[in-house]
Amino acid sequence: MFSPSAGLGRTVFKLFQHPSLAIVKAAGLIMKAIIEEGTPEMAKKMQDLALAEGALPRHLHTSLFTASSDNRLLTHR
Repeated sequence: MFSPSAGLGRTVFKLFQHPSLAIVKAAGLIMKAIIEEGTPEMAKKMQDLALAEGALPRHLHTSLFTASSDNRLLTHR
């Protein structure tokens, strides 16, 4: 089973920075599965990793300040 404490959790969070939207979406689905199907302790570890990696401020910054004429990106904002 996936163990965020094994250092793989940080790797999953790094995938959120990938330029390919398909990889970002896949990382989100993996994260969702880990949280929904894992133990409460695992969900807590993933939440702690999200805070440690600064996931929310990074995503907020990207959604607010990314200038693009590609309408497909609007759903990701």
